[in-house]
Amino acid sequence: MAGVLFFDCDVIPPDNVLGLINVKGDIVGGAYLGWQDMGQPKVAPCSYAHDEKGIAFIPVDVFMGDQAIAVSATQFGCAYVKKEVYDKIKWPEDVNDDIALCLEARKQGFNVVVHTGVKCVRKTPQKDLAWPTARVGYEFKSDQ
Repeated sequence: MAGVLFFDCDVIPPDNVLGLINVKGDIVGGAYLGWQDMGQPKVAPCSYAHDEKGIAFIPVDVFMGDQAIAVSATQFGCAYVKKEVYDKIKWPEDVNDDIALCLEARKQGFNVVVHTGVKCVRKTPQKDLAWPTARVGYEFKSDQ
């Protein structure tokens, strides 16, 4: 199955990262955290829901299992994109924007998922952003 694996230099994938290739999805993201600034800086997942109001965060609890979940968009710090997406997609104007590419791919019938079992660590100047192990309802705050 041909495709492209993406990794940002500040996202450290886990040993099971190649599991992204086996997930039923056209664009498959790994689960990782980042500093998000949508009104107020906070640590949140780098995958999003989207509706007529715009991009929205997905609650951290959703990522605590080991499953593929449908999302509207994911960042490509750790992601697998099938070749068919590149062959068929009508490219958005800002081809360097992962979110725009995901939203355009969805418009064209492709699906975007995140494999919650592929949990990456994000290196940042403030601290390494790793997933809590099992704290349901955990709230990320900018001072952690």
